[in-house]
Amino acid sequence: MSYQEFPIPAVLKPYVSGIWADRTSYSRGNCHKYWFPNGTIELIFNLGTTYHRKSLETGGKHDSVATPVVIGQMKKVIVLELSPNNYVVGIRFTPTGFSAFSRIPAHELSEMQVPVNQVFANKDYLIEDRVREAVCIHEKIAVITDFLCKNLRDIPASNLINKAIQEITVRNGDIKISTLVEKSGVSDKTLESKFKLSVGLTPKEYAKICRLNSFLLKFKENNLLSLTRLSCETNYYDQSHFIKEFKNVAHFTPKNLLKDTSKLFDINLLSMNLSKIS
Repeated sequence: MSYQEFPIPAVLKPYVSGIWADRTSYSRGNCHKYWFPNGTIELIFNLGTTYHRKSLETGGKHDSVATPVVIGQMKKVIVLELSPNNYVVGIRFTPTGFSAFSRIPAHELSEMQVPVNQVFANKDYLIEDRVREAVCIHEKIAVITDFLCKNLRDIPASNLINKAIQEITVRNGDIKISTLVEKSGVSDKTLESKFKLSVGLTPKEYAKICRLNSFLLKFKENNLLSLTRLSCETNYYDQSHFIKEFKNVAHFTPKNLLKDTSKLFDINLLSMNLSKIS
């Protein structure tokens, strides 16, 4: 098994956009991957060798990922140092889906990775052991989804935030926040505070990530296109502005990525569907 996706139980479909597993063996010469922000919160079970996450910020923190963790919204590219014995199972929530399982405001987890039992109220201190002991991948996923079902809270969906997310995603992030505020019918401060609470980002941050991922997906589909063509097709008409925005997230230019496509960690692109909302 390399990368696989699995069916989402019906009860979780409003809150989960993807269930995946990756058991790709990475050689020592090709184990550093760039993981771009994708606008979602993820629950990660590392069943292989411990791997590491490193920020590209000056003096960036170097985190190990061994135990099950919730990875909050990312705003910057993270470097993954993957091992030859890589085996990861992931649950990708919809943009607002995480809030259905935890009382912790989504923005409090932004740019953090937090052990599972510090996040969910219905704790299971043996869940890592039970996932590891499950015989096959389908049984492992059943253990994880059962855990999520036990933490599912009966809360109403926010139509305000869902509509804002839809407005952003259908335009691949190419929307002015003033337009979004006008369509929402509330003040900019109200929209921003509610958006951060449910999604973990401000509307402006989320829109930028959607727009950047539109570029990455287009690049993934056809990496022979020029940077100028790629940026135009994703509505980055001012290339200098695009490069600046890209570099602000990635700490390197788009040309650096185009030169070495093997560095792109495309798991988050393979099953990405930001248009799904809870």
